[in-house]
Amino acid sequence: MSRRRRGHSAAVARFVGIGVLASVVAFAIVTSLWVGGLHDRWVIAASIATFFLYVYDKGQSRLGGARVPELALHEMALLGGFLGGWLGMLALPHKIRKPVFWVVLAGATLLHVAISRLV
Repeated sequence: MSRRRRGHSAAVARFVGIGVLASVVAFAIVTSLWVGGLHDRWVIAASIATFFLYVYDKGQSRLGGARVPELALHEMALLGGFLGGWLGMLALPHKIRKPVFWVVLAGATLLHVAISRLV
C-alpha cells in the first residue's frame, strides 16, 4: 500500500472514530432527554455528529485546511447519520455537485427507514 493511501486510510479512520465517539456522547444526551426508540435515538445522535463533520469540512474547504475524507462522510451517513448528511449537504450547501453524495445519502435513508420498520 502506498504511503499516501495509508495516510488517507488513517484519516478516514480518525474522522469516523471521532464521528462515532461524538455519536455515542450525543446518544447519551438524547437518551437522557427523549424516550423514543433505540434506533431513532441513534439516528438523531449520529446525525448530529455527521452534521458537525460537514460543518467542519465546509469550514476547512474555505480555509484551505485539512479536509474530512469523503469516505468518512459516507460511512457516517451509512452508520445512521444520514439526516445530518442531508442537512449538511443542503443547508450549507456542501457536496451538492457530487452525485455520489446524493446516492449514498438516499441509500442510507432507505436503509435506516427499513431498519426502523423492523425494530
